[in-house]
Amino acid sequence: MVLYWKAYLERGSDQAQSDRDLALALAASPRGVSPSRLEEIAVLQWALQRRPHWKTSGYLGLLLGNLGREAEARSLVDGCADQPDDAVFYLNRSRFHRSPDQRPLLIADLSRAMALDAGEWRSRHLLLRALLDADDAEAAVPLAAEAHASFPLIQALSLDDATVLMRTGRCQEAIALLDQTTILPSEGAYEGHAVYRRASLLAAIALLRGGKAAAAEPLIAQARTWPEHLGSGRPYETDERIEDYLLARCRAAVGDADGAKRLYERVAAAGAQGYGFGCTTLVSALAARALGSPAQGEALLAAWRAHAPADTVYAPWAQAIWRGDQEEAARALADPQTRAPRSVWQLARRQGDFPVIAAIIAAGP
Repeated sequence: MVLYWKAYLERGSDQAQSDRDLALALAASPRGVSPSRLEEIAVLQWALQRRPHWKTSGYLGLLLGNLGREAEARSLVDGCADQPDDAVFYLNRSRFHRSPDQRPLLIADLSRAMALDAGEWRSRHLLLRALLDADDAEAAVPLAAEAHASFPLIQALSLDDATVLMRTGRCQEAIALLDQTTILPSEGAYEGHAVYRRASLLAAIALLRGGKAAAAEPLIAQARTWPEHLGSGRPYETDERIEDYLLARCRAAVGDADGAKRLYERVAAAGAQGYGFGCTTLVSALAARALGSPAQGEALLAAWRAHAPADTVYAPWAQAIWRGDQEEAARALADPQTRAPRSVWQLARRQGDFPVIAAIIAAGP
């Protein structure tokens, strides 16, 4: 920005020198340039009028975007089309394409950034996240494998690869990968453990569904663990209703009726305790039904509905599942605008355990 300022300040006294400094500014790398001052708006607007260039449009767009003037910023950067030849521009522009209707533009910008700078891992990480947000995990499979192989020490890419593996049904591979991954502890570093737990539970459900209840039990036990190398420690109190419910199903399948009963009782009782309401409430209700107390299950679901009257998705879905009304359950989960079906991973954005609970329901009684 120093060269832009020089050119701007010289414009009235030495136009030739001003033009030379502006040319130098435009020739400089955009990396590390992040305009932040209100006064720089006038400087960049002058430069853009004096000599239009995508770098100036990018800087001005970045500045206006940081000031909340999103529409002006987007107009500037989108006007550059595919002219820029530096990955930084596309990484910066991608931030303006976060809404679902602009996801193709986001993916295109991140793909272009990756193509322009093959040695940069961040564009791969952002592109993988964009593909997962677009619910296109299958398209992310080769990129996730390549990114992890190219940058094996970048924990974000290891976690991306594990997430892609889990979401494409390769849960055992995801677990094996996370067993070899170290995620440094940090505030909010929950995702490593969350993927590990969900992959373990989904793998256990697949085995249970295939009649291999005994083989599922170690995976359920694994889901209860908090490996230190995954970046988050065990909380003082954990909600293990899903683990207990699945273990009860396994115990019942191998003929341990007493063990199953004790576990169902724990899950049903926990539904009325301090965990709040959500999709796991359905698991507590199902445990009550397994104990021969459907009224207790109905009361739990009714309490959830009364607690969250604005919930037009998860609570109505749970009640429809409880009644065995698959058509109504599908309607509850459909996109409210298009009425198109939504995947379990789209629905997991607000209820993280929804894919696991949906898999339990799909596995049958």
